[in-house]
Parts: sequence; C-alpha cells; structure tokens
Amino acid sequence: TYYRLGQLKDAYRLIEEAAEYLEKGGYQAELASCLNNLGTLYRDQGDMSKAQTTYERSLGIMEQIDNPSGRAEVLLNLGNLHRLQGNYPLALDQTLKALKLVEAIPNETLMIVAYNNLGGIHSDEGNDSLSIIYFQRCLSLADSSANIYYQAMSLSNIGKNLIKQQKYTEARPRMMRALELRRAMGDVEGMAYSMQGLGELYRKNGETDMALSMYDSSAVLFRQFGMGSYVASSLNGKAGIYLKMGRVQKAID
Repeated sequence: TYYRLGQLKDAYRLIEEAAEYLEKGGYQAELASCLNNLGTLYRDQGDMSKAQTTYERSLGIMEQIDNPSGRAEVLLNLGNLHRLQGNYPLALDQTLKALKLVEAIPNETLMIVAYNNLGGIHSDEGNDSLSIIYFQRCLSLADSSANIYYQAMSLSNIGKNLIKQQKYTEARPRMMRALELRRAMGDVEGMAYSMQGLGELYRKNGETDMALSMYDSSAVLFRQFGMGSYVASSLNGKAGIYLKMGRVQKAID
C-alpha cells in the first residue's frame, strides 16, 4: 500500500524490518512472501541484480516448503524481470512454468497475472496479434472475478496495443476507463502508467495540449516512486512534441 501511494521510505522500512523479524523467527513461508515483495521494490527502482537475487532466494524457500502458488508467483515476477531486461526466451519459459502451476492448482488470480505477463512478452517482441489474445483472456478473467486492479491493467495494455496499430478511436475509451479505475482504487503508480499511455495516444492523435498535460502529470507521479527511466520516457515524449513544433529550447528545458 505504501509503495503504490509513492511512500517509498515507509515501504522499504516495513518490508526490510519484516524480513529480518521473519528470518530470525524461522517463519519460512512468510519470509518467502516478504522477499518476493522486496524483490519487486528493487526491480521497480532499477536494481535488477538485487531484484533477481532476492526473487531467487524467495523461490528457493517456496520450493523448500512445497508452496506451488508461491513458486508460481515468484516465477511470474522473475519472468517479468527478464522481460524488462529483454531476455524474452527466459521470460517466456518462466511465465509458462508459472501458468502450468496455477492451472493445476488452480489459482485464478495468478492465472490472470500469467495471461497479462504473456501478453506483455509477446507485445514487446512485436507479436501484437498474440499479445492481444492474452490481454483479452486476462480481462475476461478479471471481469468475472471482479479484479479491478487487473481490469485496469488489461484495459490499459489493450489500449496500448491498439495505439501501436494506430486504432486511436478504439484505444481511447479503454485507456480512459483504465485511468478511471486506477483513480478509484487510489493506485497512484497505475495512474502514472495510464497518464503516460494517454500522453502517447494524444501525441499520436495530434492533441498536443492534452498530450503535454498527461506527460507532465505522469512524470510527477513517477518521480514519487523514484522510477527514473519512466520519468525520462514521459519527458522524452514531451520533448518530441516541442521539437515537432520547432520549439527547440522548450524541448531542451
């Protein structure tokens, strides 16, 4: 909760204190879950090496205590980590292993995550037709289980996929609905992603003022999370608009 609200220091402090307490007390299941969360914090701060080490430690404990849901959750996070690093074969392998586990359990929530992550991998590889199939599966399951977090994420991902195909009219209501859901949840990080995506939509559709506003808003929110690469992406989008307008000094500023 602290993390999604952008309160990074509180998030780190609580999780690191919890991990220390759990390790001393021998609470293996809880420690594994805590390490998984800590790995995600490291990943989102750009410390991929520390994130991988922490995830792998969590996975080792999950395997030791024979927790298939826990194993699947960590494998999904590892797969996403490798996707972010551009290692798509490994990302796909770990995500498919996780999907196999959650289908056998079954665990609908983790199945939603697996479909979402598979959509992301295929989207990054440029296979838009396959990625949208997985995003639609994710949305269908999220709708049936009233999982608002993944409803918003699926709508946002489908919208981005449609933007890549220059289907701006179809993308708009999905992107707007995703932002609306994230605002209702108080998901500040999700709002930043939605605003950045809408900035891209408005930019490509020639809606300059709206694009600049969304890029600015997303950069402000990403700064709260220390997510420098995403701040840079929003600022680059804004600079691209000014360059196209011939306002070179504004682009540099």
